[in-house]
Amino acid sequence: MSEMAGNGNTPEITTSAIDTRIYGNPDDIRDGAAEVYKLYEALNDAHVEMTSSLVPQPEYWAGESADAYEEMLVDFRNRVGENAEFAYRVWEAMRAYAQQLDYHYRDMETIRNNAERCGLEIANDYDIMAPTPAGAPPTMPPA
Repeated sequence: MSEMAGNGNTPEITTSAIDTRIYGNPDDIRDGAAEVYKLYEALNDAHVEMTSSLVPQPEYWAGESADAYEEMLVDFRNRVGENAEFAYRVWEAMRAYAQQLDYHYRDMETIRNNAERCGLEIANDYDIMAPTPAGAPPTMPPA
């Protein structure tokens, strides 16, 4: 909420309220991160299982089809591993974001409490209202 103010010659922007709302719910983000972590675990488990269990084809299977199968198997195993790593990075980022929201919630709460202690009005639980003007600025004595 901004208004134009000034001395008539140079308009200035004044703020009638400061919105201290922080959007987003850290608990919801943590819940989403927990689901992403489950995905990471499933993909990582599958990658580990494929890495240790899936061995090259038996000696009796050879030729182009065997080579194509092994190439596809290696490619699939690598892609599962890459997706597991990606899911893990997403999980880390979501947890870090939720933590930052917590910090910012506390910061804004402290700012509101300090503003209230200084006599400023808090509207809608979040908006710090500007103080009422003190009156006309003093005039300078002639030089």
